[in-house]
Amino acid sequence: MRLKIRPINTEQFRKHLSRAKLTEFLAQISATIIAMESCGGSHWLARKCQSFGHEVKLIPPQYVKPYVKTNKNDYIDADAIAEASTRPSMRFVGVKTETAQVISVIQRIRSSYVKERTACMSRIGAILLEFGMSFPKGHSKMKQLVEQNEDAQLLKSIPGVGNLTASQCLADISDVGHFKNGRQLAAWIGLVPHQYSTGGKTTLLGISKRGNKALRTLFIHGARSILSRPEVAVAVFGEWILELRARKPFNVAVVALANKLVRIAWSVLSTKQAFEVRV
Repeated sequence: MRLKIRPINTEQFRKHLSRAKLTEFLAQISATIIAMESCGGSHWLARKCQSFGHEVKLIPPQYVKPYVKTNKNDYIDADAIAEASTRPSMRFVGVKTETAQVISVIQRIRSSYVKERTACMSRIGAILLEFGMSFPKGHSKMKQLVEQNEDAQLLKSIPGVGNLTASQCLADISDVGHFKNGRQLAAWIGLVPHQYSTGGKTTLLGISKRGNKALRTLFIHGARSILSRPEVAVAVFGEWILELRARKPFNVAVVALANKLVRIAWSVLSTKQAFEVRV
């Protein structure tokens, strides 16, 4: 692992350290800003740095790449990360807690089971049955995790949000304070229009589909379940939902409602108050 330490705009030194040596080194230096790419093991290392009193900035790899000026190696990458971390407009990744990572792992495992169940689950299930073992789905464990978490219970007060969506939010939104408002959270999930502007003309296309695909999928499923029951939709969202449905195609209305659900989720997590239907 390459380490680069520098004061503002000035390089102090470079070092090549193993992971074990790096944690020892970071424990000995005074509190500073640690910048690194958001990659495998970065959240664990970020928590270690925070425990030593450092401020951590995790940067998505695609935002570091523009600062690589020549051929790629570890030292050049370290220089690019250091440069990217100083940009005022840089977007950083929130450091996940250990609990959030555990939930995220469970979600990813479940997602892989769903994607591969035809080819993989049938095959593995048959092998396990040969040895008298069943293949658990994990629903009861997911429900147990949600029931033990206060934020998850608040999220479940939102129509269209169940155990899966609530647990996915806990896993991926480590700190809602990273988002100034609900629109920023919706943009992070990819539920805002993709903008293409040139020559002073602004064009809004379909949703950007950037960011967290799992959360986007779950919120869209939740919105679709609401719109499929008009009486529930009107009872919760009033005339707005009827006007939206009358003006827009069904799938467009679903995405618009999913965007609204995400904004409500941001409000619920920020205020720590359950969603209530306004009469």
